[in-house]
Amino acid sequence: MAKLLAAKIEQRLQVHFTSLDIGRIVQDQKTKLDAEWAVPENRLRLAPGEELLGAVYEHIGSSYRKSKDVGQIAQEMQEREIDSEIREVIKKVVALSATGMAPSEFLDGDGNRSKLA
Repeated sequence: MAKLLAAKIEQRLQVHFTSLDIGRIVQDQKTKLDAEWAVPENRLRLAPGEELLGAVYEHIGSSYRKSKDVGQIAQEMQEREIDSEIREVIKKVVALSATGMAPSEFLDGDGNRSKLA
């Protein structure tokens, strides 16, 4: 039964993949990305952060290691350099950690502690 099911799934996937025009899909996405990239304000949102940091570190003769370097970068950042949405998330995390709540707990709409089911 399992082999029959696996064969049917493989057959459907094969039909699906052969019907896709991968070249057209890639070209469409490249065109969309190029159009978004043409607007300078979009570039920070679109740029792959870890790859950019890797290139910067490589340029200065080093290598970027997220586990080691992210803390150092964060220490050097000024609050004004952090997006307001991220600042709000950080403030909420700090506030929740001060309550001593367990990871499985949350505050409901009335501000009461509740547990995840």
